[in-house]
Amino acid sequence: MNKTRIGIAALLALATCASAAQPTPLDERQARPSPEWVTRGVMYQIQPRAFTPEGTLPAATARLPKVAELGFDIIYLCPVFMSDDDPNMAGWSPRQKKSGMNNPRNPYRMKDYYHVDPEYGTDDDLKAFIAEAHRLEMRVLLDMVYLHCGPSAVFLAEHLNFVKRDAEGQVAPAAWGFPALNLANPELREYLWKNMEYWVREFGADGFRCDVADGIPLDFWETARERLEKIRPDLCMLAEGTRREDQLKAFDLDYGWGFTWDHAATFRAQWEKMRDERPRGGARFIRFIDNHDIANESRRRGAPVASTRRSSRCLRSMGCR
Repeated sequence: MNKTRIGIAALLALATCASAAQPTPLDERQARPSPEWVTRGVMYQIQPRAFTPEGTLPAATARLPKVAELGFDIIYLCPVFMSDDDPNMAGWSPRQKKSGMNNPRNPYRMKDYYHVDPEYGTDDDLKAFIAEAHRLEMRVLLDMVYLHCGPSAVFLAEHLNFVKRDAEGQVAPAAWGFPALNLANPELREYLWKNMEYWVREFGADGFRCDVADGIPLDFWETARERLEKIRPDLCMLAEGTRREDQLKAFDLDYGWGFTWDHAATFRAQWEKMRDERPRGGARFIRFIDNHDIANESRRRGAPVASTRRSSRCLRSMGCR
């Protein structure tokens, strides 16, 4: 009798362990809560080169009242940090070369994450831009590019291991041929986390749009979120990506590629698939019919694009990756 009871208890223990070893399916978990300004906001993308004839932050600041009048309350500002000016075209992206602009300065090929590029103005000009947006009751997301950097990034002189290297010690490229940042390096992670904290603490940024977020380990973004919320509990993080787990802890919103609008049944099937794969309780997605990458690619191929007066889109080939 005792042996039977012991045997049943052992089986129950094994069943409990087996159950505990199985993680809760993603579609049964809860997405992180987000502030109302994120869930109910209307977002407007600004690429400074295309937004005004001057292509500067002061000129963009002067036009913010018009954006507010249109009913937008979130500004997603494309990268305004110092881009790499290395003239060696071997380190340029394919799209950059094909543009024919012969401009080494690509906003998505970063040289210095801590300063505004003189093309757009000064650090104080960015402060003034954010302050004016806040005065108009709009929020500002800055665009952070952490998958890669430029070949002459300012930190490389002292931190050679901030980028990935091959067996011969040569810099390993990420997508678009830019040097791949080495996110396995704890020192680099700290450098980038402090970079995000700097823009929130010193400039009042309301959050970040994170470039190629899926190309960076999710735990990097989750730690970034934890640290940033100590400064700004209601900040927003937008992922350019489709990683299904990203809204459990790190991100409020995401957007990706491959979504089809031209047929209702296909659109519905895609929507239902994403709904079923994602955490319950409020996973959120941004849909787009145009953005800086699409408009840029259309122009490169010779297809017609909208006027630059539709200034939330990047329409100049020199302006995008």
